[in-house]
Amino acid sequence: AGLENNQDQSKVDQVRKLVETLENMSPKAAADVMGSIDERLAVRTANQLSTEKLSKILSKMDVSRSGRLAEGLAGVVRARRDVASESASSVSG
Repeated sequence: AGLENNQDQSKVDQVRKLVETLENMSPKAAADVMGSIDERLAVRTANQLSTEKLSKILSKMDVSRSGRLAEGLAGVVRARRDVASESASSVSG
């Protein structure tokens, strides 16, 4: 368990370092980085960025990528599928 905890802490530290780095970059440069990293990592990182910095980064990102990132931040996996299932349940309910 000790090794797992060390690996988990190392991941937390790495994400924190990435957050600090992005906070100090220009919004355009940070958007380029956020647009090129794994989506799950991008969501974890975005969750820790200041709202002001995140909004500037999102505004500089490709719209489809920033949309997926925003969905990830909101906990939405597939918005269209969720809307379809809500529509079906409201018709049957």
